[in-house]
This record gives sequence, structure tokens and C-alpha cells, in this order.
Amino acid sequence: MDPKHQKNLDFLQEQSPLSAEENVEIFDRHKYDLRLSFWEALWPREEKEALFQIYEGADNAMQQRLEALEKLLLFYCPNPKFKAVILDLKRRKTVKIKATTAENLQKFRRIPTKAEILRFFDALGSKDEALAARLLLGLQDFGREVATQERYIQMMAEADDLALADAALTLLARIPGAFVRSLPLYQFLLHQPNRRFQVLKNLQGARGLNPELLFSFFRPIIGDYERLARTDGMMNDLWPEMQLIRSILSNNGGGGRVWQFESEVLK
Repeated sequence: MDPKHQKNLDFLQEQSPLSAEENVEIFDRHKYDLRLSFWEALWPREEKEALFQIYEGADNAMQQRLEALEKLLLFYCPNPKFKAVILDLKRRKTVKIKATTAENLQKFRRIPTKAEILRFFDALGSKDEALAARLLLGLQDFGREVATQERYIQMMAEADDLALADAALTLLARIPGAFVRSLPLYQFLLHQPNRRFQVLKNLQGARGLNPELLFSFFRPIIGDYERLARTDGMMNDLWPEMQLIRSILSNNGGGGRVWQFESEVLK
């Protein structure tokens, strides 16, 4: 075997919970691709279809469905062991692999198919808030893939269950173009003092938005902050919200607008 491939196989043998023979078989089958081999070595031992059937079973206990979902998500997203190994890989001096390989491992994702995304969402009932919240958190890396469920996710963002609403808002911010399409929803939530901070926090991950649109969108909050700043100073009750707004604008090329605004308030 090529020394480069042997080095990768040695790493797989060291970190994988499987037997040496199973690791070699996986490594050969994936044509010496360490990403695919390591990923499969950390998969749940159960068949994916069996786990889907447990997850979809409305008559199954909620804890049983949650456990099935946790294992299902491991087919697509890095699990804690995977992340710990990659972190260790960057520091080790023994079984070294190329920095680009480590970077590829760290970013590697398996993409759910359209049919699988549909199955995930179709299985949710009106009383499955905990299950839905865990699903949305588990799909954070797949904003583009869940775009077909955008309307459903918007409805979840209005839920009374704050954990579910929080997960839905976070995922919405990852769907390309969803912010503009969801403006009425965001405006509705920003007018509720108990939801405002949550909405701003979940927009921290948004990128590629129009900074002028964002500034006009946040203008009512900025206006309230201005009125408070003139009486209570800059560090008033809306200071945390303003820090989030500054961060959102900076992430989308409009950070200077808040600094300019605050300079005017200080005059």
C-alpha cells in the first residue's frame, strides 16, 4: 500500500471503534478516502431504515423517538467523538495527516436526500415540540436542503415553545433568501419584547443580506435606543440588542452604519 494511504489507515485503525478487519474493508471500499471511511466507522450500528421507522412511529414513546433521531442525525452531522478526534488530530505529533485532509474531515457533511428531508418533517405531529426542536438543531448545516420546508419552519418560529421557536429561527437564518421572504414574521416577532432578543441572536449566523434593508428593518429598535440614550446614556436597557444589531450589520457589510448612528447620538 502507498505510504500515504497506509498513514491514513493507521489513523483510522487507531480512532475507529471497529475491528482491524472491518476498518480495512471500509477503507478499501471507499478507495482509501479517509473522510468517508472514518465517517462510516462512526455510524450507528443500526440500519438507517430501522431508525427511521422508530422515529416515524407516532405510537412510540417520545424518548424512543428522540433516541432514534439522535442516531439518524449521526448519518449526516459530526458527532462529539468525531469532533474530539479532529481537534486532537490538529495537535498530535504521531500519526500525522495533511492539514488539508484534517480541514476536509472537520467540514465534512453527508447531505440528506430530498426524500429523507421530507420524511423527517412529515413525521412531526402537533405535540412533538421536543422532537421538532431537536430535528431543527440537527439540520443547522443544511439550510439549502431544508428550503422546501421553509413555510413549515416559519410556523414553528411562531410557536409558544421557546426552544422550538429558537431552533426554527436559527435554521431560517441559514436558508438562502429566507430572511427576505420571512420579513413579516421577523417584524411580528421583533415587536414582541419577550422575543426580540431571541430573534436578533438567531440572525447572528446570517450572511449575504442587504445592509440597507437590514438597517431599515432594525430602525424602530435603533430609534427606541436613541430615545433611551438621550436620557439614560449609551448603556441603557437596549444596549444588548444594539450589540447584536451591530454584529448582524457587520456580518453583512453594514457595520459602519451603527457606529455612525451612535456617534450622532453622542453629540
